[in-house]
Amino acid sequence: MADAVSHDQNFKNLIVDYPREALAFFAAEEAPGPEDDVHIAPVPVGAGLVPARARPAGVCETGGDEPRPYELDARASRPRSGAGSDLPSHRRARAERWLDSDNVVARVNLPNMHVTGHDRVEVYARAVSGLLEQETDGAKRAKYLDFIDIYAGLTDNELRRYRRLHPEEGSIVTGFFQRAREEGRAEGIERGIERRVRLLALKGAET
Repeated sequence: MADAVSHDQNFKNLIVDYPREALAFFAAEEAPGPEDDVHIAPVPVGAGLVPARARPAGVCETGGDEPRPYELDARASRPRSGAGSDLPSHRRARAERWLDSDNVVARVNLPNMHVTGHDRVEVYARAVSGLLEQETDGAKRAKYLDFIDIYAGLTDNELRRYRRLHPEEGSIVTGFFQRAREEGRAEGIERGIERRVRLLALKGAET
């Protein structure tokens, strides 16, 4: 049985790897500008270092009741649920707004957004192209190609159509997954490796 996807770890990694971009996407009004001299560091609430202000962002993979906002109190040991403005729901965010964004966090999250007017294959393609445009590090490319693939959840037919419509980028994606398999990489890259093997098999069937 395949291991369950750790959404919590996936998004923690994303925020730690791209803190400025994550702030700009999840809490734009709180994000520093390009000219601001700031240092961003992850601070676990459990460490007892409670900031004066906090903007929680809830990421919900499925529908249902959304989490209530938290109030942080310097006198309390942990955040507590309370009244306040609703948390942003990026499940309801329209993908069209972010299709050409230069924010890598927004682009890799396109499959998690509401899609209207564009099919899933095109949204997947825009997510992949955004990552390849904005990220040059090979390890991070592989890591977040996997992220995109997990949340897009394309069928075999959709993967075939993606490769047909975007042959150059499709070859890059396949190459990353193939190298990951050959190198025996773990911790996220091999998660779902059977799906990558299917993609490679689809490629072979087309030739």
